[in-house]
Formats: sequence, structure tokens, C-alpha cells
Amino acid sequence: MKRLFAILLAATMLLAACGGTGTPTRGAWDGNTYSSRYIGLRFELPADWTVMTTLEMMDAFMFPESLHVMPGQPIPQRVFNSIGDAVFPDVIAYQEEHLPPFEDNGIMIAIGQRGEDRPSTEMELLQEMAAEAAGIEGMEIVVGASPVRIGNHDWHYADQIITGDWGAGNQRMYLRFQGDFMINVTIIYHDYDSLNNTLSHFRAY
Repeated sequence: MKRLFAILLAATMLLAACGGTGTPTRGAWDGNTYSSRYIGLRFELPADWTVMTTLEMMDAFMFPESLHVMPGQPIPQRVFNSIGDAVFPDVIAYQEEHLPPFEDNGIMIAIGQRGEDRPSTEMELLQEMAAEAAGIEGMEIVVGASPVRIGNHDWHYADQIITGDWGAGNQRMYLRFQGDFMINVTIIYHDYDSLNNTLSHFRAY
């Protein structure tokens, strides 16, 4: 799971932004299903997957206790002010690791602020990320041509292929702007069958 988390961090580096107002709310977790009215979707945990606790996520992102927000609670503006150019993880879930390591599967749903100096559309931001990734050895981002429907909304997306020092893995990053915030759904997958299987567990809220 540590390697999977390192791959997720590689994506959040490129998604980082700052600025904005409003109060997003964390999704809720009932032991089997993650659900978020704010984001407009549910995720039913596959049978062989594990979900990270709030404490595990906050520790992994090195957030101090003062920035911890429990499921179902609003995320105060002070949290976004404190984390600066980071994103706030709402849920991270993953399949128990297999061998070889590129067979990992997992998801992260995160919320970040939109900066005034960043692109005004999701497609422009993904294209900017692709351009930035082109300068990073072992990372490539390919932007999808048109949005797709997940849950209650349409999402723009890009595929991220990671090799080398980051580890080996594939990511599908779905991105949507909501007011002054951006919502990111990242899926780690080892082939398109596993990607489609993960997508089949998403539902509208």
C-alpha cells in the first residue's frame, strides 16, 4: 500500500492549487459504502478492498491533529488555508496488494482549492498537467477527448502512466470544478478490466 500511496502523491503534486472560498463537506462511510452529497456519488467497496481510516489518511498526508476532519463534517476554510498547495483526501481505498506490484488497484477522492492563476476549465488544467508531466522522467499524462458520466456529474479525465522512481502503475484521473473548488477522483489500475471493474462500483448519490 505504501507504493500505491506514493503513486497517488505523484498525482496530487500536479493537481495542487490555492485560493477560493466555500465549505465543502466530507463524505460519509458506513463500513461498506462511501457516499458524498457534496461530490454527487457513492462508491461501494469491493469485497477484497480496504478503506483507510481518517487517522491513517491524515497521518499519511502528514496533517497535524488540528487539521483532522471526520467523515460527514464540513471542511473549514482554515484547513485549506493551512494545507496551502495540497489537496484534502476524502477517501482512500485499495485492494490488498498483489505480486507483481503493478497489480495494485485503488481509489482516492480528494478536494482542492482552485487558484486564480490556474486554468479556468477542467480540460485546460489537465492539459497543463500533461505539459508539466512531460518534463518529469518516468511520467506521462494523456488527456481524454471528452467528459464521461460518473455519479451525478460529467467529469473530464486523463490517464497517467508512471514508471521509474515513482514505481510502476497506471492512473485514471477524473476532474471536476465545483464553485471555488476542484474534485479529483483518481483510480489506480493494472489493466482496463480492473479499471472498468472499479468504475462499476461508483453510483449516483
